[in-house]
This record gives sequence, C-alpha cells and structure tokens, in this order.
Amino acid sequence: MALSKWRSFNEWHFQKKLGSGGFGEVLLWRNASTGQSVATKHIREPISLGADQQIKLHERWQKEYNWTREFPDLDSIVSGLRLEEKHLEFVQYLNRTHACKLPVIILEYCDGGDVRKRLQLPENANGLCELEVRRILGSMRNALDFLHFKCKVCHRDLKPDNIVIQRGRNGEKVYKLTDFGLARQSPDQTMLQSVVGTRHYFAPEVLETGKYNKSVDYWSLGIIAYELSTGTLPFIPHQTPRVILQQLLLKKDQKYIAITEDPVSNQFKFHTKLPLEHKLTPCWAEQLEQWLPLALETDYRKRAATDEVQLPIVFKKLDEILQIKVLTIFVISNYKRLAYIISHNMNMVDLSLLISSDTGIPQHLVYFILPTGHPHKTLTLTTRPSDLYVEDWLHNSHETKHPPVMLYVVHAIDEGTLQAAEPKISNSMKYYNTPDFRSNQSWVMQHFWLVVHHFASTEQENLELLLLGLREYAMFLQDVLMQYRPSIDNLIEQRLKAAGAYEFVKRHLQIVGTPPSLEWLKLEEKCRVILDTVDRAKSHYLSNVSNSKEKEDKTLQLCKTWVKKDAYNVTSLQQIQGRANELEELKNHVINTAIKRDKFLKHAEINNLYTSLLKLNVHYIKLVSTLDSCHKNLKESQDILHKMLGTLMPQVQPESPAVFELSSLMNHLSVDISVNSFEDSDTDELIKDSLRLERLMRGNMETDQV
Repeated sequence: MALSKWRSFNEWHFQKKLGSGGFGEVLLWRNASTGQSVATKHIREPISLGADQQIKLHERWQKEYNWTREFPDLDSIVSGLRLEEKHLEFVQYLNRTHACKLPVIILEYCDGGDVRKRLQLPENANGLCELEVRRILGSMRNALDFLHFKCKVCHRDLKPDNIVIQRGRNGEKVYKLTDFGLARQSPDQTMLQSVVGTRHYFAPEVLETGKYNKSVDYWSLGIIAYELSTGTLPFIPHQTPRVILQQLLLKKDQKYIAITEDPVSNQFKFHTKLPLEHKLTPCWAEQLEQWLPLALETDYRKRAATDEVQLPIVFKKLDEILQIKVLTIFVISNYKRLAYIISHNMNMVDLSLLISSDTGIPQHLVYFILPTGHPHKTLTLTTRPSDLYVEDWLHNSHETKHPPVMLYVVHAIDEGTLQAAEPKISNSMKYYNTPDFRSNQSWVMQHFWLVVHHFASTEQENLELLLLGLREYAMFLQDVLMQYRPSIDNLIEQRLKAAGAYEFVKRHLQIVGTPPSLEWLKLEEKCRVILDTVDRAKSHYLSNVSNSKEKEDKTLQLCKTWVKKDAYNVTSLQQIQGRANELEELKNHVINTAIKRDKFLKHAEINNLYTSLLKLNVHYIKLVSTLDSCHKNLKESQDILHKMLGTLMPQVQPESPAVFELSSLMNHLSVDISVNSFEDSDTDELIKDSLRLERLMRGNMETDQV
C-alpha cells in the first residue's frame, strides 16, 4: 500500500514514516484516546527478488515477528507489542493492508531516533561524549547477554542503526537493541554458516569462511565502541572488503585496534591507541584501549574466551571499565582539563598531589571550587574525591544543563596571569597543514576535516570552560563572603557593647574623680585601636561583597559575549562537512583558530578579571583572619573593662544613680558569640597584642581595592 494512503483507523492516527530499508519501512501511529504511540514495521513487495530469496526473506520476517513478541519488557531490547486483546481491529487492519501475507511487526515506539542519527550530527563528528558511550556499551552488553545466554540467539547485525533511543521517565536516554531479522538460534558450540550483517561490522571469519558463532556479536560491539568514541570506523573503511579482510587476517596482531592508510605512501598503519580526536577523558580512553583488543580479536576462539564461571572475558572486562569513576576537573590558572580515576580510599590530599604533579601548582596552593548545583554542596575536612563524582556530568554537551566539569581548581596566589601550554596537535594535523599537502581523495579530505573540527571545537569548549570557571570563582567568593554576614553583624553588636562599656567606665572615673592611670590610658588606646579595626573590617567586608558581585556580573557578560559569537567558528566549519574538499578553507581555519586562541588567552579584560579574582581571594583569606582577631580582642577588652569596673565599684556609694545605671548595663554586657577562652593576662601584654594587631591590620586592610 502506498504511503500516501496511510491515514487513520478508528482512534489510531498515522503520524509519519520513521525509516525505511531495502525491503521494509517503519511507520509511527498514535492512539488519540490513550496517547499511546507504536511503531509498525512493514515489508514492501519484494518484486526484484527471486523465488528462493523471497522465501528466505519471509522466513526472516516471521522469525523477527516471533522473537519480538517473546521478549519481555527489557531496558536494553525493543519489545514487540501484543495489541490483539484491546485493539484487535487495528491489528487486523494492518495485516489486511500489508503487502505480503505476513503479520505486521508492532513494536514499542522509541522516540529518540537511533544511534546512527546521533553520530551523524555535526557536533558528534569526533564521537559521542563519554557518558553516552558508556551507557550504549552497557546496554548492548546486557542485550547480548540476554540474547546469547537466555534465548540462545545470535543477533548477527549489531550496528548503530539498530540501537534506538527511548526517553526515560526523567528525560534520560535509554538505549535499546532492535531489528532481529538476522537473529538466529545459536546453541553453545554451534557454528553458523552464511554471510549476513552489514559490511563494516562483519567479523573476519564471516567473510573468510562463512562459519561463525555468537562471538561475531562481540566483534561488532568492538567496532561500535570504536565508532562511538571517535566518530569513525577503525579498519580503513574507505577500502574494499577484500583489502580490509587481507589486512585483518594476514597482518593484524591481537594488540591492534585500528588500521589507517597513509595518504602519501599508501602504506597501512596499525594502531594500539585511539586517535587524539575524541571526547573521552584520557584516563578512561586508556581503559577502553585495553578492552578493545579483546573484542577485536581476529581469532574467534580467543574472542569467545570465558572465565571460570563461563562469563565471556569480553563482558567481564567491559563491566570493569564501565564501573570506573572519573573525576573531571578544569584548572582555571593553567587553562587545562584534567581527569582522574578515583577510588573510595582516595582523599583530597591525594587529589591535590596529582593536580600539583600535572600542573606545577604547589600542593598547598591548590584551591578547589565546586560548580554551582553540585550535590555535595560544600567541601569539608571529611570530603573525599569520590563524593565529588557526578555520573551525569560526564555528559558535557550543550544539550544538557549540567556543569561541564565536576570541580574547578585555581592557583591561590596573590597575583598572576593565565598560563596555558600549547594545544595537543596530532601528527595528521601537522601533516595536513603543511604548504605542500595536496589531495583529491575524499577520504583524506574527510579525515582532514575531522581533525580540524576537533581542534576548533576543543578550543571553543576550553574557552567556555575558562569563562564558566571564572564565573564560578566569582560566585564562590561572593557566596563564602555572604556566609560571614552573621559574623559581621555579631561583631558590630559586640563593638557597640564594647564601646558602651568603655564609655561607662570612662564616665564612672569622671564621677568618682579618679585621675587617669597609666593602665587606663593604655586601655583607652587599645579600645580605640580595636574599635577602629572593627570599623575598617566592616567596610572592607562590604567592599569585598560588592566587588565579588561586580566580578560575577562581569563574568556573566563575558560568557554571553564569547559563547554567543562562536569565537572559533565551529558552526561555519560544520557547514562545510559535506564539501570537505575545500582544502585552503580548512588550512585557513587551522591558522585562524591558533591565532584566535593566542589572542583570547592574552585578552586584557579576561586576564584583568582573573587577576582581580585572585586578589579578591587573598583579601577574603585575610579578612577571615582579621575577623577572628577582632572577636578575640573585643572579648579581651570587655574582660578588662569588667575587671576594672569591679575594682572601682566599692568606691561609690550604693545610692549613686550613675553607679546603679552602670551596674545595670554592665550586667547585660555579654558577648553572644562562640569564642576561644583565654586566661587573664596583665594589661601591658594586652596592649602589646593590640598594637601588633593594629600594625597587621593596617598592612592588610589598607591595600588597594581590587
């Protein structure tokens, strides 16, 4: 039936065609009454096929129909739906209008498209983000485990096109395996025989002998893992199947995970590492590089190896790397991304040592800043790196609202400028960008585009990381300053009480006519210094709060300006992907990216902002110390005033109204703050402490405002 004739049947309304293949198409239907959506798979009339081929096609179709209806509701496999009980007439309508006398396959609808479409997005040209790679591999591992060991089925056509995406309850993506048209019973130790699947995902033994077992799915999983991580296929995909097979079987050692072709010598190169152009954290990429040789083992017998409990080694090792926790970090001062595999036993000292080793920042000057919205809320003495790991934040693309890293780090010094090492450039990039490089081969130009895209998009991401990091730094300083507001208010209250006590004692001395003693003169000086210090501390605090808000506003403005204008023209670069033969345009993009990077890192406004935040940080640290000293000295001053008042009180007759007033007020003179208890000391020592404090405060507080 022509697609244009699909309209609706009762409450079931045809929505659109989801996709099509050689002999079939998938349609989307929605029930107007219940809101349920389903996908229906239809076979088109195979006119071009011979009788034997039609028989095989019908057998495969019937087999897929049966299998999908047998699967329970699994998180990793698309389930077939049985609509006969509630919607029998709709099912009969679909089957009645089917091109063949075969039942239409009705499946749960996965509304997120498929992984192939994800890979085809321009922003994913260099592969998917780490979280997505992990979750897809984990889902496919579970799907294959169910098919192989529960159903005794070999899928035989594992590829990104057959991994569909469903939105979970919280909006997160759920990846499911579908399309079981090539699935076949695969009892243990049984070798299948026939060439099936999709060319680039064939295991070598399929093409070599046509005999294979379920381990062909492990090979396909390895190919998919490489493609998800890099955006490209591992084994010279531009070559013919015969050449690929020859290189794999005759020359590929077990340790190699990729083969490329040199565009000049046309010699094949064998690789044990992923290319530089990917989005994975380096530490997890290394783990994946150790797993890939297990899946991409050309000897199917070794590939199918199991452990003592008959768990495939390829699954066992994959489970291990999928459990690894990686803490992502951006070092603002060094313009550098870091990532570390963390364990529960690791502490923050261990982490600071690693950062110090990789950045040159002294360990005691490694300053941690949590991104806004981090579930751990704040760093404490008991915080561990494992507390800072947030799995969802491994998804660092623009489609999420997650912070791009789990932790920011700054070099806590008085002043400094941004320090950035030269960017990592692959050998391919260096070669392609030489004046003599010329090529008219499409695969070469496509590879050139991929390395340029990675270079430009990485620099754009680093730019955004720095600006977001500076904003987080400003907000952090504002937040910690605001946390001291109650302490400031309490300090001002103490100051008023101390000033009142001082005035009452002074007035009392005047009433009794006692000449001012040396002790009193020294205490007067101490009180004036302390009260003045408190006033300046308050002013300094308010200035810092205002300053931090100003810096936050500035960083927000810079973020909007630089991110909005796409500083490295990544968007325009993505638009020429289809015509990647624009050689000079690609070369110019590399040069312009390098120039813009240098200008950005030397941009006066950004460097001034960074320097002012460092100074503000130092002011905050000094302010905290000053506030502690102010609390201590106010307490000591009040103790002395109390003691003096106690010695003076007997000189006054009880009926003296002034004394009654002083006594009544002094009874209410209590310091409502948690302070350290100090032993009484003589007045001379207190005065010396006060004078030392005054010199310290004048040095700390009378610095230039940031």
